[in-house]
Amino acid sequence: MADPDTGMAAAVRDGAPAASDPGLVVRPVPVPLSGGDAAATVVEHSVHTTTLLPANPGRRGALIFNESVERLYVKCGGFASASAFTVCLGPFEVWQVPAGYGGRLTGQWSMLSGLADLGRARITEY
Repeated sequence: MADPDTGMAAAVRDGAPAASDPGLVVRPVPVPLSGGDAAATVVEHSVHTTTLLPANPGRRGALIFNESVERLYVKCGGFASASAFTVCLGPFEVWQVPAGYGGRLTGQWSMLSGLADLGRARITEY
C-alpha cells in the first residue's frame, strides 16, 4: 500500500504499534459502568445556596439539568454564587459532572427575571 503523501510504499507490520510510531492514533477505551441503579432527584429553585447532591465517594457520575428560566450557578464543594461557581448553566442546559467527583455539589439560581417559582434542577446520579 502506498503512502498518499509521498507515493512510497508504506511498511506493513503485524505487531502492536509502538508509542514512537509517527501515525499512532490512541482512542480512549470506555470504562463500563458496573451494576447499580441511577438515582433521580429534583431540587426546587432557590435564590439561596442549596445542596444539589451531598458528598458520595461511590458516585461514578451525575447529570444536572437546569429546568429553569434563570441561570444556575453550580459549585463543586463550598457554596455556589454568581461570583463563586464551577459552572454556570443557562436556562434548560445540562452539565455532566466530571467522572469520579464524589464531593458535595451546591447550586444557586440567579433572580434576573424577578419571578418567584422559576423551575428546578433535575439531577441523575449514577
